[in-house]
Amino acid sequence: MTSFAVVRGDNLDKVKIALHDMQHHGKISFRSTPRNMVPEDADNLLVSVMGVPLKSNCIAAAVVELGNNAGVVINKLRKIHPPAHIVVVSPRHEAFNDLLNNLNDYPEFNIDLSSLERKA
Repeated sequence: MTSFAVVRGDNLDKVKIALHDMQHHGKISFRSTPRNMVPEDADNLLVSVMGVPLKSNCIAAAVVELGNNAGVVINKLRKIHPPAHIVVVSPRHEAFNDLLNNLNDYPEFNIDLSSLERKA
């Protein structure tokens, strides 16, 4: 069953690293290319899915369709501790259909980490 991961971060680098960590350390497969998401949309989605008020707004966000079961992804995320907040959205969430219908409207997200290596 398809599910989505919405990655929210304090900056673009943290979102990139979180997506990288999901694939390489968590062995989470992506069904699609990650997409840029409007930070405000990601914040609203978090409130919708979690049912709690935000502690802080994000600065950057991405969404990606997952190739793994939502429960499996959640368990893997607990083990890898990515540097950004990741919300898994499954078909049981109201926001699921909006993501499914609008995914291709978001521009592709560049997860190239080479710019991060130059900063280090």
